[in-house]
Parts: sequence; C-alpha cells; structure tokens
Amino acid sequence: MSLSSDIAAAPKHITHHVFDADGLKPPFSYTSGLAARPGRAYELSVTGLPGQWAHAVINGVVDQLDADHLEPAEGLELDNVLRDGYLVRLRRAVDTSECTRAQLLAGPDVPVWQILVPDKWGFFPGDKHYSDDPDAQPLM
Repeated sequence: MSLSSDIAAAPKHITHHVFDADGLKPPFSYTSGLAARPGRAYELSVTGLPGQWAHAVINGVVDQLDADHLEPAEGLELDNVLRDGYLVRLRRAVDTSECTRAQLLAGPDVPVWQILVPDKWGFFPGDKHYSDDPDAQPLM
C-alpha cells in the first residue's frame, strides 16, 4: 500500500458524541477534522439523536455533499441521507461552544453546520408546524 492510498483511505473526520449522564440535556454529535481537509472549511453537528443514528446521519451528509459537489448553505436540503423521501436541512449553528475538539483543530471560529432532522410530517425544528418537542432537537 502506498502513502497516497493510505491517505485516500483515511477517515474524513471523527464524530464526537456528547451526552449528559443525568439526562437533562439531549445528546449531540459533531465532527472534527472536516475543516482540515482540502475544500472543507466547516464542521457538522446534529442534536437529539442516539450515537449510532447521529453518526450515520453525519456520514450521509458528508457523502452527499461530496457526491453532489455541494457546499453547506443556510436552508440547504439533502435528499440522500434519510429513507422514505425524508430530507435533512442544514443551518449555521450559532452556539458552537461545546464543539471543543473541532475548535481545537480548526480554530474557535470554525463554522459548524447543524443538520436538522424532520418530524414525521417533514417539518423541521424552528418551522411553525414542527410537531416534535423542540427541546429534543434543540437549535445550536
């Protein structure tokens, strides 16, 4: 195996899963390492999802952004992450203070894009008709 194939096979990022042992705050997950890769000046996050599901959603977003040659943008909806026609939506996170590993690697001002997952009717947190508990998937 050559050095170039080792680099190509290296993971694009690490996903950190953070949870409150007391269960008072919902879990959240975020990446570190995306911003260090060529063509990536951001990290990703998702709130309120169990670790394995969060990891799969983040990886699905990374894969679709790569495959479709897209950059994150406010309100960008991606259709190849979830099943059954559900979309995910990106929004720029405002409070990234708990994304400590990402900030250590990329600096305190690294943009973090939050991945929003819809309720069963396709509405997102922050939408007028979102039906799930807004505290279960808080906006960062």
